[in-house]
Amino acid sequence: MLAKGENRMGRLHRFLAAAPDFMLTEDDADPIIEDQISLIADEWETIGDLVQLTD
Repeated sequence: MLAKGENRMGRLHRFLAAAPDFMLTEDDADPIIEDQISLIADEWETIGDLVQLTD
C-alpha cells in the first residue's frame, strides 16, 4: 500500500510479521501481498463506482 510517496512499508511489515501465523514464510507471503496490491490498484476505479465513492 502506498500511504505516502513510494514507501510501501507503512503497514506491509505487519502482514509479513503475521505470515507465520498462517504457516507461511515471509518469502511465501510477499507475492500474495504483491498480488493483492495489484488487484486493488487494477480494480480501484471499478470498485469505487460500484460502491458509489465520490472524488
